Amino acid sequence: MPATIIDLERIGMTPVTRLTTFTDVENRTRIANVVEVPHPLWRAGDVVYAITSGGEVVRIGTAQTSLRSRVRAYPNDINKSLDGREKPTPRWEADQWLAEIARNQFVEVWGKRAETMIYDGEEVSLHLSEEMALIRRWRPRLNRSHR
Repeated sequence: MPATIIDLERIGMTPVTRLTTFTDVENRTRIANVVEVPHPLWRAGDVVYAITSGGEVVRIGTAQTSLRSRVRAYPNDINKSLDGREKPTPRWEADQWLAEIARNQFVEVWGKRAETMIYDGEEVSLHLSEEMALIRRWRPRLNRSHR
């Protein structure tokens, strides 16, 4: 069963921002850049995030340096793929992102600070371990790492 926002709330995630679409001057549907938001996680690093569509988790990820820079990369990468240019995002995935946003008019980004532990006297972020565990547990359809 897919994870939902209830699962995200249970692990301490909160909504941070949204991605949506627009039509450009060439009448192409594009993923919109996100608007700056005052949420405290927006500029934070070591964040575990989830992207939801219609309340269902469709992607899990991490942002080591800042959630802002990670989330702002999505529109750029997806739009490049849609244009057939250099693309870290495969075309099939870019098409799925458009379908998710079209279905609900937006996708929502949720986040939380990653758990930490003390290792050899230093605080260490567990963001990658959390990400891996959540992907393994929920298997979001827009994460390629579990395919």
